[in-house]
Amino acid sequence: RQTYGAVARPLEYIRSLQAEFGDVISFNSLAGRGIAICDPAVAREVFAAPPEAFRTPQIAPNTFGPQSVIATWGPTHKKQRKLLNPHFNGQRIKAMYETMASVVQARLADVPIGRTIALTDVTQSIALDIILSTVFGDASGADLDHGRKVLRRMVKCFAPAILISTRLHSRFFPPWRKYADSRADFDAWVDGLIADRRKRGALGDDLLGLFLVTKYEDGEAISDAEIRDQLVTLLLAGHETSATAIAWAIYWLHRTPSTLARLRDELGAELTPDALVKHAYLNAV
Repeated sequence: RQTYGAVARPLEYIRSLQAEFGDVISFNSLAGRGIAICDPAVAREVFAAPPEAFRTPQIAPNTFGPQSVIATWGPTHKKQRKLLNPHFNGQRIKAMYETMASVVQARLADVPIGRTIALTDVTQSIALDIILSTVFGDASGADLDHGRKVLRRMVKCFAPAILISTRLHSRFFPPWRKYADSRADFDAWVDGLIADRRKRGALGDDLLGLFLVTKYEDGEAISDAEIRDQLVTLLLAGHETSATAIAWAIYWLHRTPSTLARLRDELGAELTPDALVKHAYLNAV
């Protein structure tokens, strides 16, 4: 019953539990014991807590791979975070700005004028192409075209049904079988890119290239298996969440014209990375 409520009507279910039990609620599901936090102050405490305070449920390594940064915990997780965090600092993100801007402009140019559209289709396309361009940007045009098909299939197969319980992680369960097959196609594509770059002696300046040359403090290189797991995590955890957040932001901006007008006034004409990070209202939106 609890699993059904959490999956079928999550918002209503959590609100009913909050009304009955308060702002911190423990519940059981097929995926294991869950805790819902409805108090912002408590949520901040959770986010500020050390990683070793938490353990990862088995559903994470099954889905993203055992070496994914969101599937590990304790010293291993801390070691991975220390290695990966420098690749996502402010300067690195700024260097990607032109690529991101060109992707957004290209995708918006494809949006039909005067017709009703599904905004999430647009934002998902933008998020996927940004990941392709920044993570695999040094790949050839043909490799990127094939990669786009592989990534879209894996995103499509990443269905909520596979997150219900590890008991369903079997080829007898059609949603899991489809996801596992799409993940195998992704792994094969990435392995092909890595082999080609090593053969040519040109690892690239994109994120995949950085992973190929990055080493842990003890000199150990990142294994190809870990690279694949981290890239899957970046795609699945970063793509859907970013696309959904952008879609909701656009929706509410147009539902509240005063907020949209204030945001436009603050932005002005200067849209450089240095200017954008200084806008407090933009950050709040």
